[in-house]
Amino acid sequence: MTTISLTSPEVLLGEYGQITVTDLSTKADGSSGEILPDGFMQLDEGGVIRWKFTREDASVASQWSMGPTGQWQGLNQGLTDYDKTKGLTVRMEVGEFEKIVTLNLSDDDKVAYWDQQTSWRIFKPKDSPDLFLTPDGRDATTAYNYKVADNDIPNVTAHVLSLVDNTYLVAKEGGVIRWMFERTDFSKEMVLKVTPGSLGFMHSIYQDLNDWAEPIYVRFEAGSPDPIYLDIRVPDNHIFNGTTHVGLNVDPYENVTGVFMENFGEYAIPFSSESGRRMFVSVTDDEAAPTVAVHAVRDAILDTGQFLAEFEIVRQGDIRGITKVKVAWDYTDSLGHLNTYSLDLEFKEGDASKTLGRLALDVPDGVVSKEMSLRIVEAKNYMNNLPLEKGALDIVTQECATVTVLNPDEMAAGPIARFYNPLTGEHFLTASPAERDMITATMPVFQFEGEAFSGLNAQVPGAKEVWRFYDTASGNHFFTASDAERDDVLAHLRTFHLEGVGFHAAQTGGVGLTEVYRFYNTVTGDHLFTTSTAERQAVLQHHPDYVQEGIAFYVPQAESIIA
Repeated sequence: MTTISLTSPEVLLGEYGQITVTDLSTKADGSSGEILPDGFMQLDEGGVIRWKFTREDASVASQWSMGPTGQWQGLNQGLTDYDKTKGLTVRMEVGEFEKIVTLNLSDDDKVAYWDQQTSWRIFKPKDSPDLFLTPDGRDATTAYNYKVADNDIPNVTAHVLSLVDNTYLVAKEGGVIRWMFERTDFSKEMVLKVTPGSLGFMHSIYQDLNDWAEPIYVRFEAGSPDPIYLDIRVPDNHIFNGTTHVGLNVDPYENVTGVFMENFGEYAIPFSSESGRRMFVSVTDDEAAPTVAVHAVRDAILDTGQFLAEFEIVRQGDIRGITKVKVAWDYTDSLGHLNTYSLDLEFKEGDASKTLGRLALDVPDGVVSKEMSLRIVEAKNYMNNLPLEKGALDIVTQECATVTVLNPDEMAAGPIARFYNPLTGEHFLTASPAERDMITATMPVFQFEGEAFSGLNAQVPGAKEVWRFYDTASGNHFFTASDAERDDVLAHLRTFHLEGVGFHAAQTGGVGLTEVYRFYNTVTGDHLFTTSTAERQAVLQHHPDYVQEGIAFYVPQAESIIA
């Protein structure tokens, strides 16, 4: 016989002698319980918890109580025949040297998916003269801890007929989850109860799952070996909520010992100490996830002393939910220090865009341009305050937008002089003051018409070379900002010689730029370039030999002195 406790044997010292407590608990087959590494004794359903109390001095009566304790005090009391309304009092009368106390462990004929636990201890009445102490003089507050193993086998098997890779269940909004239930015992009627699991916001999204106002009862008739099929409709809430999970609970109701979920792995888990099971269903959304992108309202803007950059964050797709976006931008202050700022934005239901303005950036004197970029550093869709995406940029289609700030005082590279030769009808352009002065001094046939426009500073973003050709046959000059046209002239017009870059201009329009129109004289072969609206209209009205070829390039806005 072994006395089992944390101090084995445990001796409770009273004023009138010793009371020794011996744990004689046994399993259902009569074998002794086993002490586990964690100090618990392993028992099973149908077993008996049994304590023997002995003493050497029986000259007086002793009395104390026993009861559940610790975190198990209010749990699993149905494991035994203990009546908590009456309690358990142990009394040894005068002349009584031994007392046996037993608690029978119940067998509920239902599968439990883990060992149930129960803990007991001795409680001394406040007015008791007995002192319960351990042999080394400590107070005997030791608890008797037991784990109770289940001895039942599930008699119902649940199959879901839409498994993916035998690991998890996937359903689509508007689709159907089909269950098949089979049993091993056909002798009696059996009933299962199926209900949606309560999984917080995931369940709230699909709280009308199958329109369940009450649980669904799956009933096997006595004597029938046929399986039962259950179809559960997954509603379409018509709102993007990503891939979510819904719990489906399958509980024994009548004559069912337990439910075996076949091939569900970690997605089928016990959800209580009873024999029910919960199945996680992964529900895929049939709405497109909202996406976000950032755009500059204007790609470039002039620094007028009150520069205000504007950016637009656009949300597309199903915009009935909430999307949270964090943006950031850099700013270099007057001392040259780089500072980074960020801002949190929230798109509420129906919000399609948000505009950020008044982001100031000054271009210092002598600097042609500076750039300001706005970045999306995080964007996620939310349902019930929980993000639907893991990655910070999963729903971002354009992460960054840039605004170029141009210094209007630095855009122009210098005036482009225009000459006219009345003998040949040629118009000639030059950006070189030296060439302009040389022509004025040595070629009186060329009449100086003034400054046609200004060339573009080569450091301005988008600045492009304007190529200058000389036609040895006619003596005319030709200008183009098109590389394709340059290559075509070199390939097919043998008398045209490339003299190099005449000046710089832009091939596309933008802030601070104006159009330069090109005309072609079908008689003389001359090309006329002008920014003047009045001159262009006069040529169109009075010079039929000139054909307008369109916009040749763009140059800084300036008042042309050629009317």
